[in-house]
Amino acid sequence: IVLAPVQIDRTAESILELRREIAEFSGAQPVTEQEVEKVRANRVRSLPGSFETASAVLGQIGSIVNYGWPDDQVLREQARTETMTVEEVRAAAAVLDVDALTWVVVGDLAEIEEPVRALGLGEVVILDADGTPRQ
Repeated sequence: IVLAPVQIDRTAESILELRREIAEFSGAQPVTEQEVEKVRANRVRSLPGSFETASAVLGQIGSIVNYGWPDDQVLREQARTETMTVEEVRAAAAVLDVDALTWVVVGDLAEIEEPVRALGLGEVVILDADGTPRQ
């Protein structure tokens, strides 16, 4: 998942920039050891914060139950993150296909519809606030 809050009148340009960056990440500009270390440290250091409230703990337990994970899933994820290598990240990035991405764009339809359609990313489906396709 890539999340990028952008200026509404720059939505199309932002999508193009994200496509470029994803393409480079999987090719011309592969991830560096420093970038992997930054993500690794951030994810591991943020784990305690995901248990700060009863609601957060319940959410974690709910995920474990819903996905059928083992009870020690959080510890497994921490270990997996701590041992993640730059080679593994590059291998994962190598399978990214910017032409196969699904884009979910949220914003003022009147401002973004035409520029987003002009990008030719594929079929455009417009949903209302309840997720119902527009006819």
